[in-house]
Amino acid sequence: MTDLQQLNYLNLRSAYFICYFQSVLVYIMISYIYLYLEHLNSINSKIQFTMELEANNSLAFLDVLVIRNPNNTVGHTVYRKKTHTNRYLNGESHHHPSQLATVGKSLLQRARGICDSKHLAAELQHVKQVLHDNKLRVPRLRHSDRVKPATVERVPAVLPYVRGVTDKIGYILKRASIRTFFKPPKKISQFLPSVKCNIPLQDAGVYKLDCECGLSYIGQTKRSIKTRVKEHIADVKHQR
Repeated sequence: MTDLQQLNYLNLRSAYFICYFQSVLVYIMISYIYLYLEHLNSINSKIQFTMELEANNSLAFLDVLVIRNPNNTVGHTVYRKKTHTNRYLNGESHHHPSQLATVGKSLLQRARGICDSKHLAAELQHVKQVLHDNKLRVPRLRHSDRVKPATVERVPAVLPYVRGVTDKIGYILKRASIRTFFKPPKKISQFLPSVKCNIPLQDAGVYKLDCECGLSYIGQTKRSIKTRVKEHIADVKHQR
């Protein structure tokens, strides 16, 4: 990271330089861009960067769409991939109301945290339409909606969500400063049988031992596999 930060001190005219893990965003004159790329790739031969230039006066950086305005100032709004489907938790699905409400709050907070004043209204309208399509409520962020921190640190509770029952339990626990997390009572994976056959080591069966040389030994025993493996270990120690 120190080597990458040296780009800030190169004798190059860049408006700004942003580095987030393996992603780098540079706002620079086009005549200098290849010098930047060459310097990046010279730092470590095992770490090579590729380059993407702006298209239609815009460029995606993480979840931000950076827009170059006609006066060469920079605007920004939320970026979504072309494969994004705008599908979220359905408001009529069997989830706790707090989980459903989190979807709308997260989308609104992201819009307000990323968009500039020019693009915020359009993004908020998009979020409202997406929430409507997913049958979710559009929340209103107010100071009174913020949950006050608990005065006493307590171990959180994890409960299977049952509509009409777990809600009341969670409300009672909240009054006792106990955070409650809800999970669906059943997952699809729980209805599907396991494709693996886990044979306990106390049973008989077929076993495989891998050697340091790269070869393997496959055997079968009528006794417990655990006992047979111990015999193999003792035999190797005796031969040494």
